[in-house]
Amino acid sequence: MNKKWKRTTVLGGLAVIVMVILRRRKKQLKLSENNIKIVREKKKKRQ
Repeated sequence: MNKKWKRTTVLGGLAVIVMVILRRRKKQLKLSENNIKIVREKKKKRQ
């Protein structure tokens, strides 16, 4: 019982950490995509 309980808490903790990291990555991806779009628009205006 005790070992199983510990294992599930460790897996649960890891899952939470992974979720947080993925959410942060998604936010960063959205930001970088927006930055790329802005840069492209600026280049188009220059031409």
